[in-house]
Amino acid sequence: HVKRHSFPTRRSSDLFGERGYEATTLRDIASGAGVSVGLVCRYFPTKEHFVLALYERLANALLDWAAEMPEGTVAARFEAAMRTKLALLEPHRRELVALAARAIDPDARASVLGKSTEVVRSKVGGVFWLAVSGATDAPERDESARLARLLYGVHLGLTLLFLQDPGGLMATRTLALVSAALPAL
Repeated sequence: HVKRHSFPTRRSSDLFGERGYEATTLRDIASGAGVSVGLVCRYFPTKEHFVLALYERLANALLDWAAEMPEGTVAARFEAAMRTKLALLEPHRRELVALAARAIDPDARASVLGKSTEVVRSKVGGVFWLAVSGATDAPERDESARLARLLYGVHLGLTLLFLQDPGGLMATRTLALVSAALPAL
């Protein structure tokens, strides 16, 4: 029996990175997971549903980490959150790159800014809210909310940079620059 939270399996999600999003079929995903196509279709009627499950799994992992976020300044907590996020993405880099066209297509169900990903955005945005509001130098509530939204946007840019940078060095250097600039905001 397959449960939604057990998907996507590592092997089945690797297929996007190996074959590309368009070339990967639900049959391929089922085979990679060692289950029937019917069972996969029961939980994931389209490949985009499968992608959304990957997004959700990564967001949940980041949210779990946030419960133990280290104390510190906004800059230190943002940097810790981003380093954790990039570490979570690293094993999925190839498949996330293969999904990039879907992720930035506003009409795609798997669009990172689309309606279908609202819950994922809320979870990840919540991590940045926690990073700001729980910081030793947290601004007042309204300012914290604005700064958290800004950092969420910066996080999207850093994520894109990370996925486009094979070694992740540019993203890491940019993250250090952003963190250094935060106290000035």
